Amino acid sequence: MSRSEIEAAIDQSGGSGVERDGDLIRAELNDGRKVSVQFAPGGRIRKIVIDSFKLPDHDFYHRLQRRFGLTSHQGFSHWTGCWKGADGATLEIEAHMGVPGQPRVGYIDAAAPQQVRLIDAAVK
Repeated sequence: MSRSEIEAAIDQSGGSGVERDGDLIRAELNDGRKVSVQFAPGGRIRKIVIDSFKLPDHDFYHRLQRRFGLTSHQGFSHWTGCWKGADGATLEIEAHMGVPGQPRVGYIDAAAPQQVRLIDAAVK
């Protein structure tokens, strides 16, 4: 997507507190998610971050798993899943480990805050 398409999508989704700072756009969507998009000098997207750190029951991880399949990258205090695209872009999700008594599937707490990062290292 181009910068103008990203800005239009943020506006359509009811984005508020939109900050535009050089190659970076930040906004909070009307459902509480926060979005930041960083652009390369040529206008291509270098990195997108969507987080739900203030939202319960926002299950990014299982939606991504259904769409892109399983991952196996695991951290110590949290779980980081990683999907690599054929184009070199990487989609990552930071999710918190489930504990007994919390809703969880595959050891991920489906109600815990999660953050998705799309990173295109090839963009210069």
